[in-house]
Amino acid sequence: MALAILLSLVVPPAISAERPDAQFQCDATTRNEWLASPSNVDEGEKIDPALVRPISSNIKRAIALLGDRSAIPLTHGQLVEFMGTKASETIPPGDQYHAYLVRAVFPTGRPTLNVRWSGNDLHVFAAGLGCAPFTKHPVIVFLTREPARVFVTASAAL
Repeated sequence: MALAILLSLVVPPAISAERPDAQFQCDATTRNEWLASPSNVDEGEKIDPALVRPISSNIKRAIALLGDRSAIPLTHGQLVEFMGTKASETIPPGDQYHAYLVRAVFPTGRPTLNVRWSGNDLHVFAAGLGCAPFTKHPVIVFLTREPARVFVTASAAL
């Protein structure tokens, strides 16, 4: 009897109880060929979040349009195609900004996006909570110049 009491105190109940695997682990893939981390990371100039917009339609076409490039300038027609008919309302005022379709990888359906300049390189970071496969999801970024290179990183936490 004393041994049974001692074992019940020493052996945690989680060992004997079944637990749902989905609650404790995530096997969604975090691999994506668009992910590319820079060798050195400096904080750089943060781009105003109002200038970064996830595309809302034709994601497959946007991915195909990028092809093997990391960023491409968009025409007004392409901007409307990817953002809808209200695209003209979203263009920042002034002539200094140009719309670019830029690679991004979403770790969840609605991540927080952070885009920064590091010299002439653009760093795109997406972070989210949850468990989902990392997917290609281009974003539109209004920039004053074309990036030399684009680095894409993503992170998710349960």
